[in-house]
Order: sequence, then structure tokens, then C-alpha cells
Amino acid sequence: MRLIKTKDLHYFIHQKKTINVIDFGFHAGQLENSIRSIYSNKYRMVAFEANPIFKKIKKGKLYNYLIAKESGKTKDFWLDENNSGASSAIFKKKSKKIKVKTISLYDAYKLSHFKTIDLLKIDIEGSEYEILNKSSLNFLKKNTLQIAVEFHAFLNINLEKKTAKIINLFKDNFYIFKFSFFTSGSMLFVNKSFYKLRFYNFFYIYFIKFFFGFKRFVIRKIENIVI
Repeated sequence: MRLIKTKDLHYFIHQKKTINVIDFGFHAGQLENSIRSIYSNKYRMVAFEANPIFKKIKKGKLYNYLIAKESGKTKDFWLDENNSGASSAIFKKKSKKIKVKTISLYDAYKLSHFKTIDLLKIDIEGSEYEILNKSSLNFLKKNTLQIAVEFHAFLNINLEKKTAKIINLFKDNFYIFKFSFFTSGSMLFVNKSFYKLRFYNFFYIYFIKFFFGFKRFVIRKIENIVI
């Protein structure tokens, strides 16, 4: 077992020789680049990105849909001025607004044609609060081994209670790992039906977590000294 930190600052457990990935919030493909560096060509990916400027995927399929509660709707979507990945249908911005078509979590899974998903990444700038609920988690516990989520309560303090409520829904069926020290910005949920983690597994994961955190702290200190 090996804990991987991806280029878009998500985490997952690397244990298998091949991997099926669904990416909600593909952006410029940072997750795929990380997956490709580990698995070479031995991966399958289906990705979704609402910002139509991003259309290229190295392997797999990329759909320009907004992940939302229901499919077949058209919603307002505010583009980030720098296309940095902060474009959102939830957090309104003083920037260009476009119309995008929606797809639900369930229909996105149907498009993948995967029987099981090794990794689902959710980084959709606030729309996670629309799709993560008791019903969707009952669905995901049957077919998804790991779920990496960036919760965006750090952009709106009013979402903190909703974040805590969603995290609590995972407890019965998923191991829960938090990688952001002060927020819920980087979470990993590992399905108990597919993984039986032991004490030494937890020790390893938390050791690596603090290693990455200490490394990031040192780099920032060095950058401040240089500046």
C-alpha cells in the first residue's frame, strides 16, 4: 500500500496494478497526469469539466458537463478569469457567465460503463453539496473504492455545518482521512467493503500525511526567506 499525493493536491491509496477513475472537475488534467505517471497506460478514466475551454484528455473520455443534482438542466456558470480551476456554478463571481448543461452523479456513472470505480475525485467548486447526500452515498458504497473530495466551506463559512453533516454520513461505510490541517479542503474516504485497514495502515497514512505537511511548511518558510 502506498499513499499518493496528486498534482491537484488530492490523495488516494495506490495498491492495484490498474485503476478505473472518474474525475469530477477535470480542469487541465492534473489528476490524469498523476495517474499516468504511476500507472503508465494501465488506467481507464472518464472525466467531467464544466469549463468548455478544457477539452483534451490523454486517455479516456472527457465530457463538458456540470455535475449537479439533476441531469438535463441548464445552469449559470461563472468562469474564473484565469481559468485556474475556480470557475463555479455556486460561488458567483464578477466575471464572464455562461450557460452549461448538467449531469447527475448517477448518469455520470452510467456513462463510464465501469462496474467498480477505484477512485472518484470530486473537486467541483461548491457543487459537491448538491450531490453528496444519504442517497448518493448508499449508491457509492456499492461500487466506489475511494472518494477524494475537496469541500469548499473555506470559501463560505456558512457551509461548514453542511460539510460536517456530509462527512458524518460517510462514517458507517468509509474510513475517513483529512489532509488539510485547518479545513476540510482535502478529504479521502476509503470504502470499508473493499479495504480492511489495520492499525499499521492508519499509522502509515498519518505518518505520510504529517510528512507532506512538514515538507510543505519548510518549502513555504524557504520561499519567504528568499522573498
